[in-house]
Amino acid sequence: MIALWKMPFPSSWGVKTRLVLEPHRTLRLEILDQTGEHNDSSLVFSDVQTYKCTFLPALTAEQSKISYDCLVELSAMRLNVQATTHRCFMICFDDGPCYEIVAASVQF
Repeated sequence: MIALWKMPFPSSWGVKTRLVLEPHRTLRLEILDQTGEHNDSSLVFSDVQTYKCTFLPALTAEQSKISYDCLVELSAMRLNVQATTHRCFMICFDDGPCYEIVAASVQF
């Protein structure tokens, strides 16, 4: 597991997230402030193969522990993905959700 990006503020401050599907298998994860306004914090995943969103009732302690308020890169074996040029990412926010994304790259 490799930490790639950390939230500039705790998600416990009332952060909301918005997942936006864009053309060409691009996925944008927008991080919004308490009012729902965009605050220029977003992660853009390119050439997405698959993604999963896990909400609080199904969230495991391990998911929260390893990716709370930070984007981490996981081994491909963890998400049962065959070794490809794609990478496995995970980020978890206070009270969920937890996003797991298999993509070629990410931009902050």
